[in-house]
Amino acid sequence: MLIGLSLSYCISDIINGRVDKNDVMFIVAGTLITCERELNEVLENYAKYNWQDNPENAKSLARELYNRGMIIQPRVLNCNPPHVAEGWWAKVSREV
Repeated sequence: MLIGLSLSYCISDIINGRVDKNDVMFIVAGTLITCERELNEVLENYAKYNWQDNPENAKSLARELYNRGMIIQPRVLNCNPPHVAEGWWAKVSREV
């Protein structure tokens, strides 16, 4: 299983076939989305600048993950989001 550390990069990897969405446990995003309007603004911005190759598919996938509670936003809780300089995927095991 994978934990994503960037909404824009992770959605891009999924829609471009580098990662299977079924392998994603959740994404920890640097976003600060608290309402539908903010969600729409973020998705439109990412579609314009990060997801140009397939913006509608990317927005749909991001919205699906958001609605399923799979987008964790530390900034909503006044915490710092992850730093992605060394990558935006963390591999985790479900074994206990």
